[in-house]
Amino acid sequence: MIAGTVYSVSHGNLISRGYVYDHGNVSYLDYGTEANDINNSGVVVGSANHKAAMFANGTTTMLVKNASYSSATAINNAGVVVGTYPVSFSPWQDSVQEGFVSNNGVFTTIADHKPFPLTIIPSNISSNGNVAGNEQDPNYLNVTSAWAIINGKFTKLGGLHDFSDGRIHSSVNDINRSGWAVGAAELSNGMSHATLYENGSVFDLNSLVDPSLNVTLTAAGGINDKGQIVATACTGVWNGCSVVLLNPLAAPPVPEPETYAMLLGGLGVVGVAVRRRRRYAKG
Repeated sequence: MIAGTVYSVSHGNLISRGYVYDHGNVSYLDYGTEANDINNSGVVVGSANHKAAMFANGTTTMLVKNASYSSATAINNAGVVVGTYPVSFSPWQDSVQEGFVSNNGVFTTIADHKPFPLTIIPSNISSNGNVAGNEQDPNYLNVTSAWAIINGKFTKLGGLHDFSDGRIHSSVNDINRSGWAVGAAELSNGMSHATLYENGSVFDLNSLVDPSLNVTLTAAGGINDKGQIVATACTGVWNGCSVVLLNPLAAPPVPEPETYAMLLGGLGVVGVAVRRRRRYAKG
């Protein structure tokens, strides 16, 4: 099953509508909705009229109260939802986004208030409740730093280069139950490389594949509990990019540290899907 959103223009207004694609059949939510994720039970999360919402069995449940706008970004198979909502710290300050976790009606905030308020955007949640996301400094709108909550502990994930502005320039898109997270990070030359975060270390995925493949992994979009990674591989500026599957030699649980590098050194490109596609969908 795949959840997504279609947009149309009516009388100069942009209209959204969430949908679910399941084995060739498409069903639609109400107008004014957005669908960001779906779990194996068919429960969809996103927004309704710009407010975080969950859609199940024809019923819409609003997840955030007393917020002008909010959004649910992901849901796991246990029905735990993550998303964002705005918070203002003073009347003269623009609001920033804080993350939330909603678990069976219990609402928990994900926030980073030091040294100054940051926008916190959860991107995904694993089957056992690990959360990955990105924070954005309001003074550097194009710069994000990756973070994760692994076994209840908030951790900054780091990047591939320490920039002079003190920021990391990294992002994370997905996390699995073992705490492996994948995303992208900027190099000193401004290029983006796919990353794997594991046990406090950051790996450039390009260093873990056979160099004879002659591809550059620019971003990693998903990882499952078997450690398989979906990434974007580019063969050159003019040759376009493809979606590839990276398959580890061993599946989680995480191997002993002394064998970890050797096992990940065996990652290989084992499949290519839809050449020149620039976006992927989570299924």
